[in-house]
Amino acid sequence: TGCFSPDGVIGGGGGPYDILHKTMAKNSRRIYYVADHDKLTSNFPINHFTFAEIDGIVTDYTFEQEVKSKYKNCEFIEVL
Repeated sequence: TGCFSPDGVIGGGGGPYDILHKTMAKNSRRIYYVADHDKLTSNFPINHFTFAEIDGIVTDYTFEQEVKSKYKNCEFIEVL
Protein backbone atom coordinates (compact mmCIF):
# COMPACT_ATOMS: atom_id res chain seq x y z
CA THR A 1 0.00 0.00 0.00
CA GLY A 2 1.05 3.58 -0.46
CA CYS A 3 2.21 6.11 2.09
CA PHE A 4 3.43 9.70 2.19
CA SER A 5 6.03 11.68 4.07
CA PRO A 6 5.65 15.04 5.83
CA ASP A 7 8.17 16.54 3.37
CA GLY A 8 6.26 15.71 0.18
CA VAL A 9 7.20 12.24 -1.05
CA ILE A 10 4.76 9.46 -1.93
CA GLY A 11 6.04 5.92 -1.79
CA GLY A 12 5.31 2.33 -1.00
CA GLY A 13 6.62 -0.91 0.29
CA GLY A 14 6.98 -2.77 -2.97
CA GLY A 15 4.69 -5.28 -4.56
CA PRO A 16 1.73 -5.13 -6.92
CA TYR A 17 0.24 -1.90 -5.55
CA ASP A 18 3.39 0.03 -6.44
CA ILE A 19 3.08 -1.03 -10.07
CA LEU A 20 -0.62 -0.16 -10.01
CA HIS A 21 0.04 3.36 -8.66
CA LYS A 22 2.66 4.08 -11.32
CA THR A 23 0.45 2.71 -14.11
CA MET A 24 -2.57 4.73 -13.01
CA ALA A 25 -0.48 7.91 -12.78
CA LYS A 26 1.05 7.33 -16.20
CA ASN A 27 -2.41 7.00 -17.76
CA SER A 28 -4.10 9.90 -15.96
CA ARG A 29 -4.49 13.54 -16.86
CA ARG A 30 -4.76 14.60 -13.23
CA ILE A 31 -3.34 12.87 -10.16
CA TYR A 32 -4.75 13.29 -6.65
CA TYR A 33 -3.41 11.23 -3.77
CA VAL A 34 -5.90 10.42 -0.99
CA ALA A 35 -4.63 9.17 2.38
CA ASP A 36 -5.29 9.66 6.07
CA HIS A 37 -2.65 10.34 8.71
CA ASP A 38 -2.17 6.59 9.28
CA LYS A 39 -0.26 6.52 5.96
CA LEU A 40 2.18 9.22 7.13
CA THR A 41 5.75 7.96 7.46
CA SER A 42 9.26 8.91 6.42
CA ASN A 43 10.33 5.30 6.11
CA PHE A 44 9.35 3.49 2.91
CA PRO A 45 11.58 1.57 0.53
CA ILE A 46 10.30 2.88 -2.80
CA ASN A 47 9.68 6.52 -3.77
CA HIS A 48 7.00 6.92 -6.44
CA PHE A 49 6.41 10.66 -6.72
CA THR A 50 7.02 13.96 -5.06
CA PHE A 51 4.20 16.44 -4.64
CA ALA A 52 5.70 18.30 -7.62
CA GLU A 53 4.47 15.43 -9.83
CA ILE A 54 0.86 15.31 -8.65
CA ASP A 55 -2.03 17.74 -8.83
CA GLY A 56 -3.07 17.46 -5.22
CA ILE A 57 -3.25 15.54 -1.98
CA VAL A 58 -6.38 14.98 0.09
CA THR A 59 -5.65 14.14 3.72
CA ASP A 60 -6.46 14.82 7.35
CA TYR A 61 -2.80 15.69 7.97
CA THR A 62 -1.82 19.36 8.17
CA PHE A 63 1.39 20.05 6.25
CA GLU A 64 3.89 22.67 7.29
CA GLN A 65 3.71 25.93 5.34
CA GLU A 66 7.28 25.32 4.13
CA VAL A 67 6.15 22.13 2.33
CA LYS A 68 3.13 23.90 0.82
CA SER A 69 5.39 26.67 -0.45
CA LYS A 70 7.86 24.18 -1.90
CA TYR A 71 5.09 22.47 -3.92
CA LYS A 72 3.10 25.48 -5.11
CA ASN A 73 1.45 23.59 -7.98
CA CYS A 74 0.12 20.86 -5.69
CA GLU A 75 -3.30 21.45 -4.18
CA PHE A 76 -3.40 20.62 -0.46
CA ILE A 77 -6.92 19.63 0.52
CA GLU A 78 -7.08 19.14 4.26
CA VAL A 79 -10.12 17.27 5.52
CA LEU A 80 -10.17 17.66 9.27
